[in-house]
Amino acid sequence: MNKLVICTYTLMTCILLNIYCFSIFAETYTEDQYENDNNYTKASFFIVNSKQQMPQIHNFHNKGDVDWVLFYGFANRIYEISAFDLASHCDVVLELYDTDGKTMMLEKPVDTQATEQPEIITHYFDTQGLYHIKIYHYDMNIFGDNTEYKIDIRIKDGDMPADITGVITDAISGKRMPNVFVSTDKGREDYSSAGMSNGVFHEAFVGRYYIMDHEPGSTVLSASHQNYSVFSSVIDIREVETIRFDIQMIPDLLQDFSKNSRIDLEDALYALTKVTAESFKKKDTIFFNNSISLKDIIFILQLVCDKQPKYRL
Repeated sequence: MNKLVICTYTLMTCILLNIYCFSIFAETYTEDQYENDNNYTKASFFIVNSKQQMPQIHNFHNKGDVDWVLFYGFANRIYEISAFDLASHCDVVLELYDTDGKTMMLEKPVDTQATEQPEIITHYFDTQGLYHIKIYHYDMNIFGDNTEYKIDIRIKDGDMPADITGVITDAISGKRMPNVFVSTDKGREDYSSAGMSNGVFHEAFVGRYYIMDHEPGSTVLSASHQNYSVFSSVIDIREVETIRFDIQMIPDLLQDFSKNSRIDLEDALYALTKVTAESFKKKDTIFFNNSISLKDIIFILQLVCDKQPKYRL
């Protein structure tokens, strides 16, 4: 009797677990490429006035999903922010926030249309800075299939001067790099951002530089940072357009003795062999050709053993 009860209990437990797991997977939908953008500090960045910037495609992939978009607004300009190409289950609401990400700039959210219909904000900005758009579904219980929409931002009152912007990353780790000095041969310069603007941290702005109002024509764009090779490239600046140009910085791998673009045990063995060979000649285990030392060997072994990034910043 006890065995029968145990078997029955086990069977019912398995059935309930299968039902629970099925319900979870049934309500799991693919998130858009800009997630996790559920608050203003993690907003995706939109480059206004650039032919390289296509409308962003978002969706509401789970219950209560909210999307945030960040853009740089110039003073004394009228901007049009539009959500369009809404799918059959999508009814968006738009809110515009000031540079602090907390202060609403409109009297109320923009929700003038029904499901599948576009929503538009037209607004005059009198102050230059980073602005935020909050997008959510009118009925936040609706999510999943057919909740896609596109978001676009345009300038409505004339042309803008040419700007250059992009994100600077480490070529090996892919991590964004703040405080990189960027300049052109026309005397314009900037430092890549640490993500702070008006006391507010923006994850999407980390490593981004913004050279504004650059004269059109061919120019040499350069970037430099300590322990990295200097980057330089010729780019073509077109009138009244923002150019997106991302930069990858190549670190100086000081302990890459094997020249394989990484630091690993091969470098430790190479350095140990050289130091040992030199010690027999000079009875000195400290330096080899004034470039390889026991300190280098210890540093390499620590990197390998601790599984730290295999390069020195």
